[in-house]
Amino acid sequence: MRLNADILYENINETIPAELTGYHAPGLSLRRPEFFLDSAEPMQADHLYILPGDQFPRHLKLEKGAVILCSGNAPVVQHYLDRCCLIRLKQKTDPFAIMNLVTDIFDRYNRWYEGLHQVVETTADLAEMTEATSKLFRNPIMVLDSEFRFVTRAGYGDDQQYVAFDENGPDKLSLSALNQFLSATDMKLDETDPIKIDIYGQSVLSYNLFDSDEYAGSLTLEYRNRPYRPGDEPLIRLFAHYLMLAMKQHSQYMSSGHSVLRKTFQSLMDDMPVDLEDRRRLENMDLPELWRCIVLQPTERLSKVPASYVCETLEDIFPGSIAFSYEAAVILFTSADRLDNSAEARRQFVRLLEEQFDTTTLKVGISSPFSDLFSARWHYTQGCIALENGSIFDPDETFYFFEEYALEELIINAPGDQPLEMYFSDGLKRLFEHDAQSQTSYIETLRTYLNNNMNVTATADALYIHRSTLLERLSRIKKELWDDLKDPDVQLRLRIILKALEIRERYFG
Repeated sequence: MRLNADILYENINETIPAELTGYHAPGLSLRRPEFFLDSAEPMQADHLYILPGDQFPRHLKLEKGAVILCSGNAPVVQHYLDRCCLIRLKQKTDPFAIMNLVTDIFDRYNRWYEGLHQVVETTADLAEMTEATSKLFRNPIMVLDSEFRFVTRAGYGDDQQYVAFDENGPDKLSLSALNQFLSATDMKLDETDPIKIDIYGQSVLSYNLFDSDEYAGSLTLEYRNRPYRPGDEPLIRLFAHYLMLAMKQHSQYMSSGHSVLRKTFQSLMDDMPVDLEDRRRLENMDLPELWRCIVLQPTERLSKVPASYVCETLEDIFPGSIAFSYEAAVILFTSADRLDNSAEARRQFVRLLEEQFDTTTLKVGISSPFSDLFSARWHYTQGCIALENGSIFDPDETFYFFEEYALEELIINAPGDQPLEMYFSDGLKRLFEHDAQSQTSYIETLRTYLNNNMNVTATADALYIHRSTLLERLSRIKKELWDDLKDPDVQLRLRIILKALEIRERYFG
């Protein structure tokens, strides 16, 4: 995990008196420490360099965003401080002791970060995540959902109220407490930055949670044991990110329209009924008129990336969409407006994915458009069929539309469990017997004739033979076949059989 200069300084200052000056970025981009050994090389942005103050170079080459940690006096001029951050220890300290101290700080935050990631990928235990984060901040934390119910809390002693504004008991904020909370935050339920406020005389840092662009609750850090630090803000953002990933796996906490839609699709995929309240909410939502189900099958390289990361990235790329893992694949339900069958729409879709993924790591099956949400599972099956048949018929491609493989699927399944030859008429068998003993293929002639809607001129051109030669050959075919080719049912049966044979010969030997 990377930190920033604020977090590093705040932790060091608890052990050794220090001061922080100069430019420093607020994001979590600072790498682990390294000794600065070669003054001829420039100090790089987001790198943390340790060096004694008395060995500070007179002339520095540095990129904006470098961080320098030294002890004792250092001849740093303002020009440097405009481009880098200096953390100066006020007492002379051995560089190796500094290295050990800073490494321990990085290790502590990294254990927390890896713990959050592990919980999201396994149990999604919100209480465990919040308890670990409360210990890191050494202050109580509570989480509310979008209806201001308590999701989880940690760090409150047995003799303490849960929160500075908890007047209601264990489950939900009372109306007076809610008014106090909203008044203190100035109704900023659309605020995307952490908000530092006072509630009932208690200093807190509040951060709104969002599911896509919809308010999904809030995360509040109470400063009971140690005061606010600037470094808390990027850390609370990071915790909120993993908290939301876990909350999405607990549908009872996600009551936004987006979460209701997610819950609905997941229920339909599992052949579970959608409850009446969710049906009513769906009726009042502004949903796309047409959807597509997109089934993404990661190849070996992408399969090592956590599915939660892939799903979150897809929902960022396609706002308003729903993505979740299902049966070793990732499913995306998105507006059909984003992806029609035109070449331009496909290019746009591919371009959006390529910005985030190497598309060689994906195989993508795409259903036909549908308007009835409750047919979602049928269209998931379409996406799987497109993926399976597309991978067989066009293995070098990445994106497979069901519409392009529907006929193949229909014909492959047409014989059922019976061998295709069972459906041959005696006349069709005679044509095969002829072809086995002749260089002239009656079967290929018949297939071409049917494919050209029994147009003699078009068929002769396709076979590169004279019209009279074709007419003579067709006369022999009709004599052997005995079937009336003018009958639409006869034509359909022959077309299905011949197409099925073509698919079997071409792809299955």
